[in-house]
Amino acid sequence: MLWGTALLTGLVGLYVIVTQCPATCQLSQEDTETLMELHNSYRGQVVPSATYMRKVKWDEKLKILAEGYAVKCMWEPNPDLELLNMGENLFVSNEPLDLNMTMEKWFLEHLDYDYNNNSCQEDRMCGHYTQMVWADSHSVGCAAHRCDTIEGLSFEKVNFLVCNYYPKDKFKDEKPYEEGEWCSKCPDNVPRCDQNLCVPDAPEPSEEPDVEEPDAPAPSDEPDVEEPDASDPSDEADVEEPDALEPSEEPDVEKETTESFTPHTATATEPGYEEEGDETGMQPGDEDNEGEWEGEERAAEREKERTRNQPPANAGRITTPLLLVTSLMALLSVGL
Repeated sequence: MLWGTALLTGLVGLYVIVTQCPATCQLSQEDTETLMELHNSYRGQVVPSATYMRKVKWDEKLKILAEGYAVKCMWEPNPDLELLNMGENLFVSNEPLDLNMTMEKWFLEHLDYDYNNNSCQEDRMCGHYTQMVWADSHSVGCAAHRCDTIEGLSFEKVNFLVCNYYPKDKFKDEKPYEEGEWCSKCPDNVPRCDQNLCVPDAPEPSEEPDVEEPDAPAPSDEPDVEEPDASDPSDEADVEEPDALEPSEEPDVEKETTESFTPHTATATEPGYEEEGDETGMQPGDEDNEGEWEGEERAAEREKERTRNQPPANAGRITTPLLLVTSLMALLSVGL
């Protein structure tokens, strides 16, 4: 067993180095899904029905082996698979590869197969069918390649499909499956029945490469700054605007009190006035003398006005120096 495992590992590594396949030898993800669906669909339709038939899954190692052999463009069984207990189906066409048609042709070989006698009609092929529906086979991997020529055939410019299976069929010694009620003999490792196929209770681990999900972004060392939501006025910075002044709340502006008398305009304190008084110049308790003071102020104002309107005392008089100057200027004028 260890020797077989080592051989498989070596072959897989060798085929990975040798193939370096162009795009034409790669099956798409959709192609692999189609191959899986068709294999399992046909396995669940065998006649007579099977008491035990495993559901097959895709195997990447089998696919790599198929790729390595497909690029060789040889129409003969791969001799390396015999030691690894692996089976093989081959298909070639000079038309674009049609997986549905290919799988149908393999399955239709059952028309030439006699289940009761476990035999194939003379000069007919049944091996593709028996490998396709071998009850114990649980893994499959396929590859396709575009060959300019293919050894063993006279075709040119052909599409070559290779499918590998594990474990291989033993068509010459055993029937591909046991006849009976569907899923009536599913073993403990695949006890559940799904579309006439025996499957495990829990999904089997996939042998395809795991696709690592991107890690969540690491938390930033910078402090989180919460951006305000433009649509939410409550998140904006609170700016307290001044309240409109109510009429009753207007600031008190002290208006100039207009009294019934003329304010005192003297710059110096006149007799009878004290600087400690209020704006009217009156001392507290002097309200009774208000009329008398008012009369005195008006009399003083009239006296000042009369003084301003009187001409100077020397108006109209010509001084002696002025007469001398005038006479001198007249003499000079005559002399000139």
